[in-house]
Amino acid sequence: MPTTTQATTLVLPETPTEVTETTETTEITETAATTKTVPTQRTLVPPSAETPTDRLTRRTLGALRRQGGRVLVTGRTAVPADVGQRLHQRDPALAGRATCEDIFALAGHVLAEREIDVCTDQHLVDAAWSEAWERVGRHTVLCGLDDDTRWRAEIAGAIKGRGLVRFSQYQDCADHLATAVWDLYVAYCEELTMRFAHDQADLIAITLDELTVNPPRNRYCVVVLDPTLPLTPTMVRMLRALTVTR
Repeated sequence: MPTTTQATTLVLPETPTEVTETTETTEITETAATTKTVPTQRTLVPPSAETPTDRLTRRTLGALRRQGGRVLVTGRTAVPADVGQRLHQRDPALAGRATCEDIFALAGHVLAEREIDVCTDQHLVDAAWSEAWERVGRHTVLCGLDDDTRWRAEIAGAIKGRGLVRFSQYQDCADHLATAVWDLYVAYCEELTMRFAHDQADLIAITLDELTVNPPRNRYCVVVLDPTLPLTPTMVRMLRALTVTR
């Protein structure tokens, strides 16, 4: 069942010449978040004078001033970390209530606080992928269509990013290449297991599992997202587990 949350958050506008402050009802499902907003617009500086970090900093300051609880600034780029530095420069008192880090660093800190060890050594992860590709991918139809980068992204986003655990789940939404991709995915997981390693998608999934079993005591009242790269459904569910629902 979808979870409906009432909260005051910030929604990034289509153009940087306006700021949209909203009181919204957000319905987050397994695959998407649908938001109904009632915008109140203000005129700002010309678009060319404001960077993505500037825009996200402004929205975060607005959230901190309106809300008394903790605010999370996150996304899949380095922009949230830059926002954290700006906040400390502009208003150190407010900055103390904000967590500003990319979603992978956030997941890592959640697990570290709970003393859960996860090996994310990139050399081991790359070695696992290379071996899986040589063993299962290179000599299949996948190699003739594209290089391994495409299929690595497919596994990270379409399979791991959606939390799929059975071939039938993937087959229902993929084309005739589903079997070959799934075989590559299985081989990749085997190689990771042999090396006791986890990739970034695994990090998110492990954090989600931990938060589901042991919910956090202190949650964020607002999440301000960097819109540069979209989140996977698993990332959305992880953030939902970290936020207040009311």
